[in-house]
Amino acid sequence: MAKPDLNKILDMLDEENIAKAVHLPHAIAREQYRLQKITVQSWEEFRKEIGRYYAYQMSATSIGGQISTPEWLAEGYAEQIVNRAFAKIGGAKGACQMSQKGINGGMKSVIDSIFEWIVNEQAESYFEDILQSNISPMSWQDQVDLMHQLSSKFGTPGKLVKNPMELAADYKEYIKFIMERLQPLRTKIRR
Repeated sequence: MAKPDLNKILDMLDEENIAKAVHLPHAIAREQYRLQKITVQSWEEFRKEIGRYYAYQMSATSIGGQISTPEWLAEGYAEQIVNRAFAKIGGAKGACQMSQKGINGGMKSVIDSIFEWIVNEQAESYFEDILQSNISPMSWQDQVDLMHQLSSKFGTPGKLVKNPMELAADYKEYIKFIMERLQPLRTKIRR
């Protein structure tokens, strides 16, 4: 693998490129998905609906729409997501009760939460893929070279005084730190 190219990596991680690769395809698929109704009558109906949506979203956003998730697996994945997204109200059980009563948007709110969770997970996967394809995780020297480029261009985070070798151990976090600070500036420049 060639020496990491900081500018190429930063361009690929720009919010517009992430939107094109991740957010837009998922938003289009979400917009096209239609719920039959906002409320559910039972736990079984709730699980079927969240599983149906999960399977649809994953298939609609896969390359060529070729992913087919078995019903039981889609229901399990969706339930795990709902458990995390609705942890404050009792996880999937609380979300089901909310959907049975039509409170806070009912099933639409649950489906929207699954959508947000999937998009966030896919954006994180995109970030990881860009780094893995441009910086060898097996090459300490690549990581040090990248940190040297980053620290030369942007300095070190906060009041930390570290050399590129010390930063290399946390290169992913440092790139996230830089990207979070660059996005507002890039947005202003585009306007």
